[in-house]
Amino acid sequence: MISNIRNHLFPGKKVYPEEINCLNDESDKAVGNFPLLGITLKGILKFVEESGGEVVFEGLTTTDVCEKLVKVRTKKHLCSFCNMMKEDTSIIRRATVFISHAWKFKFLNVLNALQRHFPVDKLDSNGNEYVLWFDLFSNNQHGLDAPPPFEWWCDTFMTAIKTLGRVVMIMEPWENPIPLTRVWCLWEVYCASNTKCPFEVAMSVEESKRFRHTVRRDYHAFYKMLGTVDVHKSEAWNPLDKSRIFEVITQTVGFNQLNAKVFECLRDWIIRDMTSYIASVIITGKDELLDVIDCKKVLGFLYSNMGLYREAEIAYEECIALKKRFGEEYGGASDLVDVMYLLATALSQNQKQEKAEEYYKECVSIYSRTVGDKSRQTLGAKCGLASVYINTSRPKEGQILYLEILQSFIDLEGEKNIDVITCLNGLGASCLALRNFSESEDYYRRCYEGYKELLGDRHPLTLTSMNGLASALWHLNKFDDAMKLRMESVNVQKELFGNKHPEVILTLYNISVDLRNQQKFDEAETVIQECIAGQIETHGEKHPLTLRMQGELASIYSGQKKYEQAATAFEAILALEKEVLGKSHETTLWSMAQLCDVYWNLQRFQELVVLRKECLSLEKEELGEEHDNTRITMLNVAGECMRIGDYIEAKKFYEEFIAAQLRVGEGEDVRTARAMEAVGSACWQLGLKEESKDGFVNCLSLRRRLLGDKHPDTLNVMFNAASAWWNLGKMKDAEQLLDECLKGQMEVFGMEDSRTLNTKRTLESLHPSS
Repeated sequence: MISNIRNHLFPGKKVYPEEINCLNDESDKAVGNFPLLGITLKGILKFVEESGGEVVFEGLTTTDVCEKLVKVRTKKHLCSFCNMMKEDTSIIRRATVFISHAWKFKFLNVLNALQRHFPVDKLDSNGNEYVLWFDLFSNNQHGLDAPPPFEWWCDTFMTAIKTLGRVVMIMEPWENPIPLTRVWCLWEVYCASNTKCPFEVAMSVEESKRFRHTVRRDYHAFYKMLGTVDVHKSEAWNPLDKSRIFEVITQTVGFNQLNAKVFECLRDWIIRDMTSYIASVIITGKDELLDVIDCKKVLGFLYSNMGLYREAEIAYEECIALKKRFGEEYGGASDLVDVMYLLATALSQNQKQEKAEEYYKECVSIYSRTVGDKSRQTLGAKCGLASVYINTSRPKEGQILYLEILQSFIDLEGEKNIDVITCLNGLGASCLALRNFSESEDYYRRCYEGYKELLGDRHPLTLTSMNGLASALWHLNKFDDAMKLRMESVNVQKELFGNKHPEVILTLYNISVDLRNQQKFDEAETVIQECIAGQIETHGEKHPLTLRMQGELASIYSGQKKYEQAATAFEAILALEKEVLGKSHETTLWSMAQLCDVYWNLQRFQELVVLRKECLSLEKEELGEEHDNTRITMLNVAGECMRIGDYIEAKKFYEEFIAAQLRVGEGEDVRTARAMEAVGSACWQLGLKEESKDGFVNCLSLRRRLLGDKHPDTLNVMFNAASAWWNLGKMKDAEQLLDECLKGQMEVFGMEDSRTLNTKRTLESLHPSS
């Protein structure tokens, strides 16, 4: 029976009696046809010693060791090394750890990594030696010429990994690790994740030192390494292995999801590795202190990129506490400002902009005094400050500061560096907020190309710039190009960060907004529901971004004409926003405006006017009377007062709007003309004949200048002005305007248009005898 199974899973492969015996041995029972015998580290060291010592292994890869030593020693038995030595239970037992590695590795480097990861005196949780499933020793190396079929990868191999219970990958060189380019190894990582087995990375002593040294000097190094990983581009020594595994991936998890699982394992590993290393260091002097602080800074950066902003804050706060604790004794307080800068960045990412601004300003002040105004540190802190300005609705201030910093960075470092590209990203954001969309596209495109060249097309910063570029393109009505960028970005972000990372959720949110603005409401609702679920799970119901997303869902309901549902949603959101963000926050004001529109559609005009007046009062307080948003609200509340017949209030708000327009230099504007005409209408309803005439006449004069004498809007207010003159008994003035109006309407609307006929009848009524 076992022989039949073996031949089915490995077609064309001879089955050896020794392997059958191994499979029948209950103490090391195999999973399907997967042997579970492993070897202890002492056993590997014994193998090295019996083979002539390390000198024999110098320069040999694992493949070389297999061909020159392992296969020679097992040739007589035609079985695995573990099976041949299984009587020696001091070194051969049921395996408890799966070793993932590349056969190209130098064998002694692998051994060094294993010795470092599994010291001889280190025992597992049960007090036993670790027993390693190392394919060099655990697999039969004779005649393995046929790859396993589809079912074996899905069932047998996956179950074997779960049974072993732990996967350790040998990583070398760490910045471009060979295992992460091999399809076998990537599938092993996926199996560990899918079966919830602990995944760890082992490095040689030298490689580990080089890894920590590099990531402490270049925080982006780890993500540059992740950017090189793509299962679809992985290879295998045997093309049939690659073909079979790819078939399994395609029909089960999919390449994108497999990439995501691999990245998740690697992210979890580096966090554990850094945390464990920090815990192992005993601070006895300056070197140890700075070592721990450097590692905590790396930890904070990693947390930030994983979207764990509070954890990042804590890591940086612990750095500051360490520096203050040891003070000048170990020179620990000298570069406190560096950590303050990182903390400010984490605070900004976590939407704590006010506190971030305080830290950034303090950093700018300290750096300016200590290293100069034009130093990289000072400019970097100013970059953070400019970003806060944009995030707090001060885009012009942010833009001015970014332009100053950009030129300084170019003078200092040249054009091709991360700092310059970061400034371009900030300028793209400021132009977007200022509605200069063409300039925004240019800045974002330069930023995207720059990040891609320096960091790779899968780096988090590259993906962020893609989203900025997509926003600019969308506002330029390049909808297909924008959506293509968004989808490319979110697919890679999901691989790198998982589905619930803030950057993934934010990109999905932008996709939902784009879909809603294209009136694809059902698609938009599906996307925003996914966003909200992930956001609530990771940040809770009261997080500012959660509230914004709930508002987006309510807007979608409105677009679907589900007005009652939209009203209920907006009312609940507004209550939370007032509690969490405050009444005057821009998001709260936006929700108020949206709820007003919903009330209008529900014809709940009394509630609408009360809410609009509250919104106007808050905008005056927060933004000032001359801000564009405030002026727009003035127009809206005036129109809504007209709708419910409150002409006194309507007149007051229209006149307030006109005065604000004149103060900001927008007196010659179509909105000003509209407000003048509305003043005339309100006064007409109130019986204020002279003021009504002034409103219509002022509007007519402005529209002649803006639109010309024969524009439909000009002709409409011309008729109203004539009516006002008539109402005052100034028939000559009325007749003159009606005559001009009729001629214009005949030319523009034609003889049979209702407006033309109405003017004609009015004019004829002035001369009843004719």
